[in-house]
Amino acid sequence: MMENKKMRTMFLIIVGIVIILAGSLTVIFLQQTEMECLRLYKDIRELSRTPEMSLANQQTIDAHKNLVFEYVEKNCPDFPDLGFIYDNYNQNSLEVEPIFDSEIYFDYEIESDGVTYGSQYQISGGIVNEITYAKNSNSLIVSLSESEKGYLKIVIQTGLLHSFDQIPFTYFVIADGEEVNFEQLSPVLLKIPFEKGTGQIEIIGTSW
Repeated sequence: MMENKKMRTMFLIIVGIVIILAGSLTVIFLQQTEMECLRLYKDIRELSRTPEMSLANQQTIDAHKNLVFEYVEKNCPDFPDLGFIYDNYNQNSLEVEPIFDSEIYFDYEIESDGVTYGSQYQISGGIVNEITYAKNSNSLIVSLSESEKGYLKIVIQTGLLHSFDQIPFTYFVIADGEEVNFEQLSPVLLKIPFEKGTGQIEIIGTSW
């Protein structure tokens, strides 16, 4: 009887030790995760403020993207603009076809300060003659012809009208000198309606 009692006591002691060890290991794991999240957050913020990021250096953008994705995958705490940045990277990594209403879309390229920005657009009800960048107004100028009532869907690569530290991305759109109400379908995708006879659409990047 006494032996059974001793065995029961030993068993309870062992269970208690296991529980304490498990709790300690959990605390250590959580502390390590918290430290890793803090490190990632610091690296994300520091990298976003570098000149290379402002100039849309592809290697730097890729490094920033990897840090953001790692931060999200570790279930680190949200911080201001995290969802926006993550969604923006997801949008930029999508194939083009699902973004547009059909498989008919067009590529365009803009060169600014020695950097080439490439993206896509889709148009219904007109023809895009040219897309240029006006540095003085930080805007894209889209020249149209044969325009009927329609719309322009355009993807604007991050780094052209906005750098990564200008969050959220905001735009102002003018068609032939008149302000236009448009849909911002994602941080980098706009749907802009236009009327018959429209000859020019200007997309201005703003940071309000």
